[in-house]
Amino acid sequence: MNKLPFQRKALNFIISSGLIHFENVFLVLLRRLLRASRGKRVDVGDISTKSKVSLTEPRVSSSDVPISLLQKNMIIKGVPKDYNLVSTIEHDEHILRAIYFSLKEGDHFWDIGANIGIYSVLLSVLAKNKDISIVAFEPEERCCAILEEIKRQNGLENITLYPMALGSKTQSLKMTIAKNPIAGTHSLLLNNQNFRTDEQGQTVTIETGDHLRAQYGLQVPAVIKVDVEGYELEVLKGLDGILRDPGCQSIICEIHFAILDTMGGNLPQAIVEYLKNRGFTYKKWLGPSHLHMSKC
Repeated sequence: MNKLPFQRKALNFIISSGLIHFENVFLVLLRRLLRASRGKRVDVGDISTKSKVSLTEPRVSSSDVPISLLQKNMIIKGVPKDYNLVSTIEHDEHILRAIYFSLKEGDHFWDIGANIGIYSVLLSVLAKNKDISIVAFEPEERCCAILEEIKRQNGLENITLYPMALGSKTQSLKMTIAKNPIAGTHSLLLNNQNFRTDEQGQTVTIETGDHLRAQYGLQVPAVIKVDVEGYELEVLKGLDGILRDPGCQSIICEIHFAILDTMGGNLPQAIVEYLKNRGFTYKKWLGPSHLHMSKC
């Protein structure tokens, strides 16, 4: 018997776990249809907020990309010219909204698997009035350099970058990295069949989030975002103390079904149960791959 495609397994998991939110799935499908007609301006009501969201993708040639998000106008300088920032915002705006509205004044946000820091940068600009602090974790050297340059050009002093990976224990591992640093497919799972033969390796330092918090006196993050290409459960295990702290209220974790499917077992369910056992009892699915769990 042939295996179910991972997409079908993902949908079955979402439905069986009670994580399905048809309004969000509908919105994701609608956005995909709208992306097929680029160049036309379309405004749709965000189902969760009832506010208007612009889905226009302007044609730009400069690295100073003008964007409109949450009805706030911004210019982000220093973004690589081959990175389609506007398309990223169009695709991930519902995730950015979930993070933004989970943050209160003076909160701390951890961006684990930051890549070139687009989430950190956008939230830094959007939430200036909330006086939030952002800690970004990214081990890939070229991504770190790009993030530091974006920080410098935009004067984003509330972002602190740690050039390392997080995991369940302190160690050094070889990370598989793509030739293009902004591809977002770097992973510590070297033996995974999804990796291409053109990818290279880089030895990276791994620390647990709990150890780093104690070592550097970091504040407990109220909101955490995790995007680590299949290494999610290892990262969460190293955050055990932080996740149990009452101050940590919300986590958004990208579930890489295609990668986890090759590793055997029901790892998506293991991630849900791990968070549930640490007080994250509210579950919501943000589109087809992002799990949002919170304590209230």
